[in-house]
Amino acid sequence: MAINRNREMVSTQMRLPADIHEYIKQEADRMGIAQNAFLITLLYQGKKLWEADAIHQMEAR
Repeated sequence: MAINRNREMVSTQMRLPADIHEYIKQEADRMGIAQNAFLITLLYQGKKLWEADAIHQMEAR
């Protein structure tokens, strides 16, 4: 997944349950990437699923 480096970046802070934090840490380590990169990947994939579901629901009406 390529990220456009010309985008404006915003720094955020998230509060996570300990079990989710541990999952993110383990998966990022397993994949050999930074936890931030793993979170961004999850966010992009989740956004795609969310939008696809919204389109599906609109078409079903």
